[in-house]
Amino acid sequence: IGSGPTFYRFKGNWGTPEAGDHFGAVLAAGDFNNDGYDELAVGAPDEGYATGNNAGAVSIFVGSSGVITGPITFGQGGYGNASDDHFGSAFAVADFNGDGYQDLAIGAPGKDLSGMVDTGAVYIRQFADDYGSFDGYLLQIRQADADAQAGDLFGASLVAAHFSAFTDLPNLVIGTPGEDAGASALNAGSLHYWRKSVVAP
Repeated sequence: IGSGPTFYRFKGNWGTPEAGDHFGAVLAAGDFNNDGYDELAVGAPDEGYATGNNAGAVSIFVGSSGVITGPITFGQGGYGNASDDHFGSAFAVADFNGDGYQDLAIGAPGKDLSGMVDTGAVYIRQFADDYGSFDGYLLQIRQADADAQAGDLFGASLVAAHFSAFTDLPNLVIGTPGEDAGASALNAGSLHYWRKSVVAP
């Protein structure tokens, strides 16, 4: 009855797909510019971004009263885009800093830090009026070196919600499926809980 569904195809880099990018492996929506229309975040965790093979990238398609525009594609900025970081492997959306704009948490479980391979990292992309280009402010979240281990895959999964009454800000739970719990429990996995304690970036 009535007309059938309409499908549109979004390709990597808006029509320039590359082998093995896995564009669309992760999706999330949020009103990042607070204009009443949601944006679409698309992960390409194996994108050869900048100088890093499989460094990963995220593309934002901007919602409006008319057509969807974009994408605006970014990597890890000053934190470096290294091979096999797999930035864009997981997403969570929430207003983590309480400024009225939804932010995007992004997992990079293959990130090497402090000489440890695949320990992983998470990034919070914060948006506001100042960031009309969607450049935003990028905050890196990582484990303390004393807790981190090679192969932890910190940031392989993410979820955001209000888990606690102690703060008005949402909390972020970070999956770390490769973390060892002693020599007899390799890759046992763990969860990490994070919340931002201040409003300003």
